[in-house]
Amino acid sequence: QKLLYEAKSTTENITQELIYLYKESEKEPNSRTDAMIEQTQKKLIAHQELIDSLNDWDLTLEKIKNPSNEIKPLISRYLDVCFKKFDNGESDLKLITFLEIRLANYFHKRQK
Repeated sequence: QKLLYEAKSTTENITQELIYLYKESEKEPNSRTDAMIEQTQKKLIAHQELIDSLNDWDLTLEKIKNPSNEIKPLISRYLDVCFKKFDNGESDLKLITFLEIRLANYFHKRQK
């Protein structure tokens, strides 16, 4: 849920950046601004696809405890790492952040 919230927030920021670039392009068109618009559009599409994917998965605690074939590789890959981090005294917040980053990367790689 936190990942979905952050993805939506990032999408809003990218949208605002795109609006700004369009306004700048109207004032003074140039190839640099056009390139930035194109790059920002790609980021926006990627983030929207991430949000769509997260919504489709509808991850719940139950789905994480009993993973489907689609999420099983992700959990298998990081379960031992998380237990080692936990045994070494890592805080819950650090473990959660670690998993959030891996989950976001996983979704982005799936999009490609």
